[in-house]
Amino acid sequence: MSTFSGLFEEIPFISADRFDGENLRSKIFFLSHCHMDHMRGLDRPEGLPGPLYTSAVSRVLVRKQFPNVQDVRVLEIGSAEEISYESDGEEYRVVVTALPARHCPGSIMLLIQYRELKILYTGDFRLTKADLDSKFASLRQLEPDVVYLDSSFLKKCYPEFPTQTESIKKICDLITEWTSISPQHKVIIRIPAQYGSEFLFMEIGRKLKQKIYVANEQLEKYIFFPDMDQCISSNLKECNIFSLQKHEKGMFGSFHYRIIQPSALFWKNWTRGQPICKEENKNTIRVAYSSHSSYTELKDFIEFVKPKKVQLNVVSKMPEEMYKCLDEILGELEQSSKERKEPAIVKSRFDNLFRVPNSGYNRKYEEPIRMPIKRVKL
Repeated sequence: MSTFSGLFEEIPFISADRFDGENLRSKIFFLSHCHMDHMRGLDRPEGLPGPLYTSAVSRVLVRKQFPNVQDVRVLEIGSAEEISYESDGEEYRVVVTALPARHCPGSIMLLIQYRELKILYTGDFRLTKADLDSKFASLRQLEPDVVYLDSSFLKKCYPEFPTQTESIKKICDLITEWTSISPQHKVIIRIPAQYGSEFLFMEIGRKLKQKIYVANEQLEKYIFFPDMDQCISSNLKECNIFSLQKHEKGMFGSFHYRIIQPSALFWKNWTRGQPICKEENKNTIRVAYSSHSSYTELKDFIEFVKPKKVQLNVVSKMPEEMYKCLDEILGELEQSSKERKEPAIVKSRFDNLFRVPNSGYNRKYEEPIRMPIKRVKL
C-alpha cells in the first residue's frame, strides 16, 4: 500500500499518484498505474486543476472510470517529453520519460529531469536482474539524484520470489490437474485484494483458453483493462475457474473445488530451490506470486541505477527495519564505488521516516526507444 504523499521535494508544482490535499496546488499530474491506492482524489467532481499524464492503457481506464478527469494525456514508452508549465508568472520545464514497470497492465516508471536533477519514480514495480540486464540498459549507472522506490518488500525476510512466469505455470498446472478429473471439479482462485491480479488472470486465460468467473462488482473494475474481457466472465455456468476473495458454503452445489491462493506476504524467507506452493489442507494450496520486487531485486535495482539518494514510497508502521536495510544497501554501494575508484555515492540519512499516507505491465515493451524530445507547453 503506497504511503507516498504525491509531492516531490525537488520539483515544485507536480504530483504523482495522489490527487488530494496539498497536491491540488500542483499544475501537472502523473499516474503510474490504475490501482486505487495510487488514484486517491481522482473521483473529485471538479476533476484536476491541470493535465494528467499516464500510459496509453491507464488513459483508457481513467477516462472510463473517472469521466470527470477530462484532460488525460499519454506518455509514450521510451519517449522523452518536455512539459512546460507556469505558476505565479514563473515558467518551469521538466523532461519526462515513461519506462515499463511490469507491475500490472499499463504500469510505468517515471524518469523526470528538472534543471540539473534526475529523479526516478518507480511507482509499483517488479523487475528482476535479468530484466535490468537485457531490457533496461539505459538505466545502468544512471546515478539519479533521487529514486522514489516501491519498497513494499524492502525486508530481509522476503529475500526472493519466484518469477511471475514460474508462478503462473504452477497455478495453471494445479488448475489443469484438478479440473481434468471430472466436470464437477472446479477451482477457486482466492485473490488477496481487489487489484493486482490483472496480469495473472490474463495469462491464465491465455494459457488455458478458459474464462475466469468474477462477481459483478469485480467485473466493473476489471472490464476497463484492455483484453480482460477475453479472460473473465460473470456467467457461473460457463466457467471452471472462479475468482473470489471469499465464498459461502454451498455456493457451488455438489461441485468439488480446490482453492488456490496466490500471495507474496505468506512466503517469508523463501529462496530459490524451495517449493513455490504449499498445501494448507485437503482443499487449499498456496502459491508464491508477487507483482512487487523482492528484497534481492530491490538491492539489484539500486546497485544497477546507483542513486545518490533513495526515498521510500511504501513505509510500514514499524519502518526501522526498512531503513536499516536501505542504509546497508547504500553503504555497500558506496564502498563498492570507492574500491573501483568511481565517483562516490552520496549516502543519505532519512529524517522523514513517516510520509503522509496515501489516501505497465506489458511484455511487448523492450529496451526504451531513443526518440527526439517531444515538447508540450500548457
